[in-house]
Amino acid sequence: MVLRWQWLFVIAPALTGVLEGCDGGEWAAAPSGDSDGAVSDGGGDRALRSPAGPKVGSAGARCACDADCEAGLCMLGICMERAEGPCAAPGTEQGCAPGFRCFNTDILTDTGVCHPVYDPATCEGVQSRHGLCSPRRGDGCNPACGVACAEDAVAEGAVGSPCDTASACSLPGATCYSDADSAEPNGWVEGYCLAFDCRSDRQCGPEAGCFPAAAGGSPVCLNTCGSDLDCRAGYVCHAVEGAGGRSACFAGCDAASTCPDGTTCLGEQCVSDKVACSPAVPSGWCPDGATCEGGVCRKGTETSACGAGGDALEPNDDLGSAARLASDTSTELSLCEGDEDWLRIVVPERTIVRVGVRFPHADGDLDLVAYDGEGRLLGSRYGDHYPYAYRDQETDTEVYGFYSERGGAEYFLRVIGHAGGQNAYRLDVTSYPYVDGSSCTGAGFAFDECAGRGDGGSGLLPFPFADPDDSVVGGGYVWETFSNYRFARRELIMLVRDALAATQRAFPGTTPLSLIDVCQIDGTTPGYDVGHPRHPKSTHDQGGNIDIAYFQTDGANNAEIICGGGSKHEDQYCSSAARRSHVVDLERQAFFMARLFRSPRTRVVGVDQVIAPFLSQTAAALSRLPKGDPRRITDSELASFSDRMAYGAGWPYHHHHIHLSMDWWPRALSDDGASPRASFAAPPAIHRAPVAAEQRMAWPPRP
Repeated sequence: MVLRWQWLFVIAPALTGVLEGCDGGEWAAAPSGDSDGAVSDGGGDRALRSPAGPKVGSAGARCACDADCEAGLCMLGICMERAEGPCAAPGTEQGCAPGFRCFNTDILTDTGVCHPVYDPATCEGVQSRHGLCSPRRGDGCNPACGVACAEDAVAEGAVGSPCDTASACSLPGATCYSDADSAEPNGWVEGYCLAFDCRSDRQCGPEAGCFPAAAGGSPVCLNTCGSDLDCRAGYVCHAVEGAGGRSACFAGCDAASTCPDGTTCLGEQCVSDKVACSPAVPSGWCPDGATCEGGVCRKGTETSACGAGGDALEPNDDLGSAARLASDTSTELSLCEGDEDWLRIVVPERTIVRVGVRFPHADGDLDLVAYDGEGRLLGSRYGDHYPYAYRDQETDTEVYGFYSERGGAEYFLRVIGHAGGQNAYRLDVTSYPYVDGSSCTGAGFAFDECAGRGDGGSGLLPFPFADPDDSVVGGGYVWETFSNYRFARRELIMLVRDALAATQRAFPGTTPLSLIDVCQIDGTTPGYDVGHPRHPKSTHDQGGNIDIAYFQTDGANNAEIICGGGSKHEDQYCSSAARRSHVVDLERQAFFMARLFRSPRTRVVGVDQVIAPFLSQTAAALSRLPKGDPRRITDSELASFSDRMAYGAGWPYHHHHIHLSMDWWPRALSDDGASPRASFAAPPAIHRAPVAAEQRMAWPPRP
């Protein structure tokens, strides 16, 4: 009996340590969802009806019946899509269209459900902790015309059901684990029936399993789940370490996974309103690392950021009052509670402007968000949407690049605190001359300006957002990587844009191409800034390497596996079946690579081993086209498919993207063009055959 009580004392921290899925969480109460449009039938019961008219919604739209949705699936009041079958694992792309993530659920047992990535412009649900558009627990749809309208429920007394004492639990030997200490809440609100010392799932009863989740990995019966919506209010679905990929309901909450009445979602757990920090409890409970000041949880030294009157650029709290930024300046600013700072830049002709903020991240998380001249969202640190929940890549720097060919292009930037964060920050604006062309030195730039070398990456440029008014590539590319991983040599930016422009001319109607990882701002391979390298050591160093999506037959041209036939990220390569099922637009892809090979500075382009022979054959066909055909490539470019296209056992994961690698600059020429002078240390070695286990490239990142 003493041992059992010892387990009860440590189960919350022990479970927290072995369960995956928490992303750090927001330290503010989760927002409530809107009404789902239900109306009363006059008799007091809530009756859900389909909206009037023939409206059919896409994924993320509000619905009452399956017929209201394009894909024919209304799940708890929000349009979703069915997966091709049960999900291989929670949150994977497999079985779903690009931009969706797969989750199994007890609400729909025959297949997985595809949730769209959250976009505030299209999602009428809420943003879950996974950064996805989700229904909100407690909302719903009409079960008379929808197959996924009934929330999953836990039977009274079963494992995972609410309880106040052990007698409320029906399983022999069960315990009622609860949030007993109101001064230090653990999130297990309204109690949770569980049982220790199980030996098999069969002992745990229906919709429950035996998991190694108690202290020291001891077995305990927990409620099983496939998604957060399978758990009751106050609980979310987490993968349990050591349980073979299975998941269980565990204390937690977010905007989709709501808390019971009388509790608040704070620090990703439900806390009693009687103790949670709020205006009504101005000295209440806050998560570790924060204190309650005036009813608001503040992290670290957040209160030091703001003084009376704000900073020198105030008032600039909205787009209409955005402060105009001067070029090549550095300014110390601050963001206060409830504040937003809006900034405006006008980019000069043939110039890349780098705008960045730097701040002590531990004192408050700030986001820098970019908008075009019309106030339309360009992107955030995470990609092409904002807000976002995924926070594992946060650092103390956020930076973007902007370009204007003709001059006068206007952009806006917004500095906003995540989860109420406030902080002091430094704003830096730096300008770099830039022109497009097939050769960097041929365009008039000095040797070192093309090389991009400099201490700590100081010679690298931010590869800018595409500008629709640009006559060279227009809006011909989009970004599918974090904004801090877009730093490149000037020569690489010129080469990629030149090859893309030529492809657009040769193939009218070419849709935008996704660009992926380049380099960190300090000149090192992406991921080292947060301790999770996304590539083998040095393979993206010095801004001379970039991953680029394949051109695809459906025009998506995004960062995805192109093998077809259900290939997965962990396969590393396309199988032989891809010879029939791949989705690569071979003509566009071969032509684009030929233009990359046109540069003598291109060292190698890595591709998948199954796709490589098709690209060689297609390149040969392009070289035989009549003179004057814009798709024709030269004999020299064709030869590069034999000596500069890399593939095989040393190039895993290129079933997802190609890898362009430029030559290292070993030394610079003297000013008179005579004998060379050494200007840089020897570059680190490139791993031509990276160890597969070290390769972590996967976009989007898995929350």
